[in-house]
Amino acid sequence: MKRTLGAATVVLLLFALVSCATSGSSPATNAARVIVHGKYVITGESTAEGKLEILRDAAVFEENGAIKEVGPFADLCRRYPDAAILGGERFVVTPGFTNAHHHTSGITFFQTGHVDMVLEEWLSQMQNAASSDRYYNELAS
Repeated sequence: MKRTLGAATVVLLLFALVSCATSGSSPATNAARVIVHGKYVITGESTAEGKLEILRDAAVFEENGAIKEVGPFADLCRRYPDAAILGGERFVVTPGFTNAHHHTSGITFFQTGHVDMVLEEWLSQMQNAASSDRYYNELAS
């Protein structure tokens, strides 16, 4: 039973607890092949009845940062025995959460050291501004 998530990313709820459990060795998330296991895996897809698909005792297989397969945990473990395993029976695996409300970057132009100005001056300044890393913008917002 092979399933894919398309372009959705996977977030493991309470990921910090798993990271703490790997102390003393390199974090499992640095592995090229990872199986993210959850008591429930919410795929983001709809069933034939139009309900949200939720798989039980399932997992997501990720290779080099890309989701390759979703299915029963035991099946994925058999197919990918060398993969690092994150999560477990106490976790829920969900599609990535996206904040679609931002109209621009997560931090204001003023916070990056630019003064507030009228629109025409601002547009001119914006063209010459160095771009900032989106990841750090989101962390700051």
